[in-house]
Order: sequence, then C-alpha cells, then structure tokens
Amino acid sequence: MKKIFLILSLSHFFCYSEIEQKVIKSSNDVKKLEATFPLREVLDVDLSQKVRQAEKFVSDAVNFFNSNSIIKSCNVFLNNDNWKIGDLFISVIDENGNCLCHGDDRSLIWKNFQEYKNIDGDPLIQDMLTLGDTGGWIVYLWDNAYRWAYSKVTTKNKKKYIISTGFFPENKEFTVRQLVLSAANDFYVLGAQPTFIEIDNTVGKFIKGDIYLGAVDMEGNIFAHGDNPALVGQNRYDIKDSAGRYIYREMIKVAKERGAGWVEYDRNGVPKRSYVRRIEDPKTKKTYLIFGGYYPTVTADTVIEFVRKAVSHLKTNGMDVAFKDFSNKVGDFAKGSLTIFVYDLEGKNLANGAYPSFVGQNLLSKKDPEGKFVTKMIIEEAQKFEKGWITFTEKNDYQNVYVELVDAPDGKFVVGSGFYPSSKQQFVKAFVESAAVYLRGSPYEEAFRDFTKTKGDFVRGDVRVFVYDEDGNCFVNGSRYSMIWDNFIKAKDQDGNTIIDTIVATGKSGGAWVSYKTRNATRRVYVKGVEKEFDGKPKTFIVGSGYFL
Repeated sequence: MKKIFLILSLSHFFCYSEIEQKVIKSSNDVKKLEATFPLREVLDVDLSQKVRQAEKFVSDAVNFFNSNSIIKSCNVFLNNDNWKIGDLFISVIDENGNCLCHGDDRSLIWKNFQEYKNIDGDPLIQDMLTLGDTGGWIVYLWDNAYRWAYSKVTTKNKKKYIISTGFFPENKEFTVRQLVLSAANDFYVLGAQPTFIEIDNTVGKFIKGDIYLGAVDMEGNIFAHGDNPALVGQNRYDIKDSAGRYIYREMIKVAKERGAGWVEYDRNGVPKRSYVRRIEDPKTKKTYLIFGGYYPTVTADTVIEFVRKAVSHLKTNGMDVAFKDFSNKVGDFAKGSLTIFVYDLEGKNLANGAYPSFVGQNLLSKKDPEGKFVTKMIIEEAQKFEKGWITFTEKNDYQNVYVELVDAPDGKFVVGSGFYPSSKQQFVKAFVESAAVYLRGSPYEEAFRDFTKTKGDFVRGDVRVFVYDEDGNCFVNGSRYSMIWDNFIKAKDQDGNTIIDTIVATGKSGGAWVSYKTRNATRRVYVKGVEKEFDGKPKTFIVGSGYFL
C-alpha cells in the first residue's frame, strides 16, 4: 500500500540536504529526502508555513482530545475560533470511518468515509490509520480538488481515532517535486523499465496538466518522455532552447554536481523551470536523472493576449493560412504549453495546436473525465457571451480555457486557448472571472443556484464563489445557505476593519484584490462587479472568491 508523506524542515530551506548531494540508491533514500524536502515560497502562499502549522495544529488537537471527553473535544473543535487557522481546521474520525467533527461543517457529522480513496486508489481511512501516532501526509480528492491532509492516530477507551487537518496547495513547484519524488520511489520499488513505461503514459499518474516527467541518462539519451514518447531512444545532449542554452547538458550538470536542483530555460519562447533528480539503478549501477517542469509566467492575462493575437491573425490572413499556423507544433502559436484551437459553431475542429489529429473531426460529443461536454461548453460560452472562461478536467488537472467568438470574412468561429494555473492567486482570479461572465450572461437565479452547488463547477476545494450586492446583502457564500439574505455591510475582520464595504468599493471600481484578517489568518479575495437587473431595478453584484495565506 503506497502512501505519500511530506515533512518539511526549515533547516534545509533554500539549500540541499546531505542526502541531496548523493546519488539516490534506494526507496529509503527517497523517504529520507521527503523528510528534508525543501520548498521555497511561491508568490504569497508560504506552503512550508502551512505544513508547520498543520503538524503543530494536529499535535495540539491530539493532546486536547486525550485530555478531554469526546463530547467536549468535538464541541470545542466545532465552535471555538481558536481551533481555526485560515483554511486549517480539525477533523475527528473514528476507526470505522465515522466522522465526529469536521471543522465547522455540521453536515458531515456522522457521515461514514469508508468509501473514500487516497490519490493512489487505496482506502483513505485505512491509510490514515496506518500513519499511527507518529503522523504523516496523505493526498486525496475532496470537493473537486486534491487535498493534502496531515493526520495522527490516538486511542481513547480502546478505540482508535484519526485527528486530521489539511489544505489545497494549488502550487506547481510543490506538485513537480512530488511527482519526481514519486517516480524516484517507483524506480526503486518497481524497477527502471516499469517506471519509464508509466512516465511515457500520456494519461498516466505522472501527468498533471502541462506537467510531465522525463528520464535521461548522463549522456543525454532519452529513456522516457511524458509529453512526447517518440523522443525515447534519441540523444538530446546538444539540444538548445530558444535562447541558445543547452537544456539537457544543464540538467546533467546539476544532477552530477548537486544530485538535484532546478534548471531554467525557454521552451518556444516561454520560460520554464524544471526540477531534476539523479538516481542509480541498483542492479546495473547505471545513473539516470528524472525531470519535470512547469511554466511560472503563464497567467490568465497571457492566455487572453495569446487568443486575441490569434483572432487578429485569422481576420488578417484568412482561415486557410491561420488554421495551418494554429495547428503547427512550432511557430508564433506554439508558446510553451500554450496552443490555439478553433471550432465552427457545429462543433467541427478546424485547428488544434495541441492535438493536430483532431482537425476535421466533429467533437461535439467529446467529454472530459467528469462527464462534461467540453466542445459544447466552449461553443455555448462563446455564443452566449462572445468571450469568456470555462473550466474542465484535462490530463488529471483543471484547465481554464479562454474563448472568443470571431465573425471573420470566412465565417463565424470559436477561437481559444487554455492554461493550468500555477498558483492559488492565478487560480482564484481566473475562477472569479469565469463566475462573473457566467452571472452576466445568465438569469441570476440560475447563476446563484449553480454557485451554491457543492459538486458543481464553482467549487474547487476551498475556493468557492461569494456574491454580495452594493448594499452588503449576501446572495451566495459557497454552500453556506444560512448567510443568504443577511446584511454584512457592518461586518468587521479580526483587526476591527469593515470588510464588505471595501469589497463592494473594489468590485465597483473594476475588480482587484482585497486582504483582511479572519479565522486567525490573512485572507485574500479577488472581486469583480457585475451589472444585473434585480427586482425591476439595476443592481451591481460583487462576485468574488479567495484563499488564505
């Protein structure tokens, strides 16, 4: 039974541990590395701080639980604000999977979690129980996003209880290194060839959005490549990026000299950061490196600009030239992971830089793994709003896609491109933009109903939609129905500052970020104003969402 553990030590912050200087020779070395796993701060979310908070939070909760009755413990965890740190809260689950407490969400009390699985498909509760009183980390899907949970097991009256907390990282640096570590672990447990085969699987467990892994030896020979398995067997030692830098030579240098580290280069003119780690086959003594990377500079604004460039190219040069350029794997419309697609209004794919083989096919019936009709959603979004964002599942991740309806001399087309947000900040902003477009073009009853669905498109882990009017009346706050119709214009944060009036003013001015203190942490929300008619009068609704630092 495979588990994912993550323990951070700030004594190794911004540096490599002693183990990282060596060739990894066993799965035990991988586990030692996980125990000293360095993680730098990305944007304004300090994940290392989250990990420290979570581990201390659970340890304190175990001590409180052991010193008090079950009734008092669950009551305090549920109602006392001292047991909430931003998005961290305490859960209590018994050995049979029965939930006794889950933060301040009373709807989950007495729910049985036995059917839930971790990221590897193993029973979640059983995996948590195996962590014992030393504690550990497990990843699982919760509310349409991957949650990292830290748990410890304690015993009261001869019965075991799991005390747990967790968070949703939404961080690509975090994800890349975990995938590389996971592949290194498989290398020693399963062997080189099975690991390379899984890395080559373009829909396998080592693919997450535009993140993929590869394996190369110290001479630059490719043994596995998740983005393009056709490269396997080729030598890439002399391959340069668009700025003239030797990509694989630099990876090999880092692996040889440091054992692991980050390499920065360009891919089709877009900066990319890749993490490399050296490993050694215990049987053949052959040395390899495993690598994986992400695009730190790609944002929602980048995608919008990219699509508008494509629209201009289409209108200026016509569909024959433009569609050919859009479907080319190189050129002005292949920038890092960004490519262009085009559909007609009947669902026929006319250009596709990511999947050229789709060109000419009608994809109206195409579904994502969650059952969404992706092409249909794209066309309906463009026809209804002329431009906007949609979200769907692609390559084991949530992709945000921007589309525009184009009325060109050759006809009407839908042009678009998508990206996988690399931070919580990027994700929340794109999330709010999508919700604002949806509210603007839909009956408010329909939009508000969809915003409050617990399993709907507007729930991604701890990221939910809220809607207030300009007077501070609440219309939506995630799935917290008890807040609807209440007025919060005088509500204050923990520092005594009014919140909603600032959010309203910011949303009405065009949209931006607002920060305030609540639940013993700083919360950042992105808000945007939407003009709608309500009760026979024009009204400004403030749509937003946020996250805790």
